[in-house]
Amino acid sequence: MANKRFKIIHKEKGIKVLLDLETGATYLYVSDGYGGGVTALLGSDGNPMILNPIEFDKNKKKEFEKSEKLAKQAVEAETK
Repeated sequence: MANKRFKIIHKEKGIKVLLDLETGATYLYVSDGYGGGVTALLGSDGNPMILNPIEFDKNKKKEFEKSEKLAKQAVEAETK
């Protein structure tokens, strides 16, 4: 069986946050009906959010969830 490159680190209705296990980059995947899209998550400095997959633990998850919440709000604002 082949190794999986991406890990879902957060999931809720229509939204998944993916972690690239090779690069540590994080992506937001949004789906709605038959459509969907993927974008890199960016930090407040405008650079891609990079996580160390090995060190991704509960504390990092809490910090990440805060950033992810902001990203979710941005997506919701764009779809209105």
